[in-house]
Amino acid sequence: MTATVASIEEDFEGRVFVTVTLDDDPGADLGAQGLPGHRFFFRPDEVEPLVGRSAS
Repeated sequence: MTATVASIEEDFEGRVFVTVTLDDDPGADLGAQGLPGHRFFFRPDEVEPLVGRSAS
């Protein structure tokens, strides 16, 4: 699935997470506002950039 990075977070134990909102989620704007249910947390090694796609 394609997603947009909303933020990079660090927890109290020093672990880093990438928070994303899914591009096809009708509630993605809620995730961008930091509301629950529309942001998803991944470790940096679980995400990969899309090659050849420009930022919007």
